[in-house]
Amino acid sequence: RSSDLEINQTVTFFYDDQKASRGGIEINNAIISNGSSSPYGSATKAVFDASFANFKPVSTACWFNNCSSLISIDGIVNLNTDNVTDMSDMFLDCSSLTSLDLSGFKTDNVKKMYSMFGGCSGLTSLDLSGFNTDNVTAMGAMFSGCTGLTSLDVSGFRTDNVTDMRAMFFGCLFLRTIYVGKGWSTTAVTESTGMFQ
Repeated sequence: RSSDLEINQTVTFFYDDQKASRGGIEINNAIISNGSSSPYGSATKAVFDASFANFKPVSTACWFNNCSSLISIDGIVNLNTDNVTDMSDMFLDCSSLTSLDLSGFKTDNVKKMYSMFGGCSGLTSLDLSGFNTDNVTAMGAMFSGCTGLTSLDVSGFRTDNVTDMRAMFFGCLFLRTIYVGKGWSTTAVTESTGMFQ
């Protein structure tokens, strides 16, 4: 559920029974599905209330897709990703975000990270140090268009099961350093067109 964006440019996520008094909209995977834009695309700030930690979504795909005005996200630790299998397009075209610390994300069950940060041209800092990518198969366009990044640390990634790395770093014009670890493997990759284009 979120606040009414016509009144407030901050969108707050709650998981409780106060919608009748608070207003806002219901969110679910029927509304925010692959290929769709976020229903709160005009928000400049997102806040995850402590109550939201009790919600266990199975998908966060497209949650902030096309939220080009979004400047900051508070309380991201209250987003429980334990059961999430799809994070595709989650922050697609969030061009105003400059920093994201997702080190607390639990990604053990995630299979799709396609275009997760695609078009995040304002990002200069991205912490993915807690990511477990053992089950991920799709990383195509994951960082495509991240023109603000000069270095990227994916040294914790295991990519044994990844088959799609198409355009993974496409358009990362100023990316000079990518830190990878022993878990980085391309043996299963079948699609890599434009990976570093």
